[in-house]
Formats: sequence, C-alpha cells, structure tokens
Amino acid sequence: IKLVGHPVMLGFCNGLAIVIGIAQFHSFKYSRYCPVACDSPSYDWNECVAIEDRDLAMDDFKCDQWITGAVAGFQALEVVATMLIIWLLPRLTKAIPSSLAGIVLGTVIEFAIVRPAGYETPTVGDLGSIKGSFPIPVWLDDQYKDLLPSLSDPETYRICLPVSATMAVIGLVESLMTLQLVGQITNKKPSPRAEALAQGAANIITGILGGMGGCAMIGQSMINVKSGGVTRISTAFAGAFLLVIILVAYPAINLVPVASLAGVMFMVVIGTFEWHSLSIVLASLLPEKLRKSRRFQWMRKVKRSDVFIIV
Repeated sequence: IKLVGHPVMLGFCNGLAIVIGIAQFHSFKYSRYCPVACDSPSYDWNECVAIEDRDLAMDDFKCDQWITGAVAGFQALEVVATMLIIWLLPRLTKAIPSSLAGIVLGTVIEFAIVRPAGYETPTVGDLGSIKGSFPIPVWLDDQYKDLLPSLSDPETYRICLPVSATMAVIGLVESLMTLQLVGQITNKKPSPRAEALAQGAANIITGILGGMGGCAMIGQSMINVKSGGVTRISTAFAGAFLLVIILVAYPAINLVPVASLAGVMFMVVIGTFEWHSLSIVLASLLPEKLRKSRRFQWMRKVKRSDVFIIV
C-alpha cells in the first residue's frame, strides 16, 4: 500500500464519495414487482404490487418509481434536518454523536409531524426487518444442512478459490486505503499488518458462523472518526452494539426513516470527497500559458498524467 500514490488516494476518495452519494437516491424511490418488464409498452405501475405483498411464486420484475408530492417533501425535510444536526452539533458539544442525534431527530420528525399529518415516508422496517438470531457454526445449523459443499471434493476448491482470492485482494486493498485515509485524518500511524491479520481472522470466523465476508468501509469509518472514535475500542463497541441491535433493539431501528439515514450518508459524502482536487482538475484543463501565469497561482499545478489518474 506504500506504493499507492497520492493521485490514486484522491481518486479513491472521490470515487467512493460519488458511489455512496448516487446510492442514496434509491431511498427516494418506491419499489414494486410488476407482471411485465419495466420498459415494456404494456407496463403499468398501478398493476404492480408492493414488495411485502408479493407472491413469491410470481415470475415478475422489480421496478422503481420516484417518490413525489408531499411524501417527497417530507423526505427532503428529514434529510436536511439530519444534515444540519450533524453539521451544527459538533460546534456545540462532542458529548453526543452528531450522526446519532441526526437520526433521532429524523425519527421524531417522522412520528411527530409526518405521520400525524396523514403521510408516511419509508422506514428501515419497510425495506426489511433487521431482526436476527445469535449465530452458530454452519455445521450445526439445520438450514445449511443440505447446502454445504463437500470439503473433500476438488470441484469445491476449483469454484471457490478464484472467487475468494479475488474478493480477498480487493477487500484488503480497499481496507488498507481506508486505513491510510483514517491515519491522515487522525494523524496516527496505521498498522497495515494488524489490519490485514484482523480482517482475515474476522472473515474466517464470519464464514464459519454463516455470515458474509467484508472489509473496511469508508462510510462507517468516517462516521466513526467524525464522532470521536479514534481507537480500537470504538470498533469493538460498534460490533457489540450491532449485535445488540440485531438481537434486541431491532424494533426501534425499524422505525428509523430511510431519509434520515440518507442524510447521514450525504454528510459522509461531503466529508469524504476531496474538494480541493476540483481545482487540480480545473487547472489541468487550462492552456499551459495560463497555468503558469500569476493570475492562476491559486490553482494547484500538477501533471496532467496525475490528473488523469485522479479522474
């Protein structure tokens, strides 16, 4: 990871910010299952059914439609309120995590203003409950009894190893780049070796318990750092609280409006995107004479090849 240049880091941060930002706009769409394809001439949104009312035996298509009217306005209100709290609260006190306060405010708006007015915006529970049970090893879980491949069959390794190796490399590179970014923010020297060993051990244990492998995520990492979590204790508590939420506190989380979560992630986008890189890109588009003139000294002068890497 030491060989990764600064232009690569800029492009990495900007690319992730753009991807995260675009993903949030799905929160402002209705999803339904329709009997015909979404681009079919006979497509009619009124003939589609909500996800929770769908007959699992139906051979249908998932289609999306933008939320409009008063519901869209209330969603925008929840997004803006959440973002304002995240921006303003740290200036007053850091005793309360601003992201948590923003989510609480969005939930209050939903049930104190929106619902009494006769409207509803989508909540986490509408997308699917996060209720879960305490994990046990897959060998002891009856639901995996007929699904586990034979470990003595060479075909198992032929199928799994290429995919797992690709995921491991991609996940490790993204984790180490996120680690380097967090180190720059906190002014602390990161330990790539410890991160790699911890991530590998965690993914092995997760797989044994029937979970999905993963890596460091820049969105959650930025929220953690901005909330004051700069030590390993914060990650341990994050995992512990997530387990408590899945086992016990899921009814409360299901009430959180999706728009409020989108507001949190929009603030992550603002904090992750390297805005000064825009001046670098703009400067690279100017003719050479203008780039060297005193009038444009405020722009950073870098090689166009580096700008190409950033983009």
